[in-house]
Amino acid sequence: MSGRLILSRPLGSVLKRPTVSFARLPAPGRFASKTEEPGQTKMDAKQQAAHRERQALKEQTKKAEKRKVERLKEEARAAVKSPLCMDIETALRYIRAIEVGRPAQSTTISLNISLIAEKGAALLQGTYRLPRALKEQRIAVFTNSKEAAAEAKKAGATIVGADDLIKQVKDGVINFDKAYATPDMVSRLNQVARILGPKGLMPSAKRGTVTNNIYSVISEAAGETVYKQTTPVLSVPVGRAHFSDYEIIRNVVAVTDALRENINRMDSKKAPQLGKTIITTTRSPPIVIQV
Repeated sequence: MSGRLILSRPLGSVLKRPTVSFARLPAPGRFASKTEEPGQTKMDAKQQAAHRERQALKEQTKKAEKRKVERLKEEARAAVKSPLCMDIETALRYIRAIEVGRPAQSTTISLNISLIAEKGAALLQGTYRLPRALKEQRIAVFTNSKEAAAEAKKAGATIVGADDLIKQVKDGVINFDKAYATPDMVSRLNQVARILGPKGLMPSAKRGTVTNNIYSVISEAAGETVYKQTTPVLSVPVGRAHFSDYEIIRNVVAVTDALRENINRMDSKKAPQLGKTIITTTRSPPIVIQV
């Protein structure tokens, strides 16, 4: 056999390269994963690190808040066990001695009650009724009913009226500390809403100051005081220096019972607790008492 190479097809057809069309190839990076984009992996790492840092800071803050609450509870327990802690009668004896020579009727005796609560806990607000009121409250009743007017005066209302009382308010004459109204006066009171509202004197059904049961409501309101917590220490007046020890003790018990009842009604798991309680006047030193 000779050394000649015999091809079944022409040489040109063998050496010819196939043509490839690039028209249907996907664009570069079109189906690439986001994690493969330049700098994306690095950015995710930074975000994760920042998230971990925020979580760690949150845990630290939570632990610090718990330590603070426990410290306040321990201070309250230690204060009661301290030899400087007194019963109310003994504390009043020292307060009266310090206030000798000053007008007793204008010297206010107050309670400073520490409220122990975690961050974000609801603030206490409500009312308490003192068995011996600090001052006589002037109560106004807006009503068109002769029967309701008679009941209001019998219960102790200072001022009773309808359109004539509304006119006095418009003229700037407000000689009352609390206001109540019967339902028939609600629409007329809109005339003085901007005057009474900012002063907290606008009767409202939500607050229980618009009612047909005027006699019982005003009778219960005698000696009633509104309180609202704004700081961790709630300061409330409980008497004057000329009150008897018995009257002041009754007032102290009324205030603390009202606060505890309010706390027990709260649904929040972060409800506050009563901590160290101090009795004092403007000039006397604070004295820790047992309540």
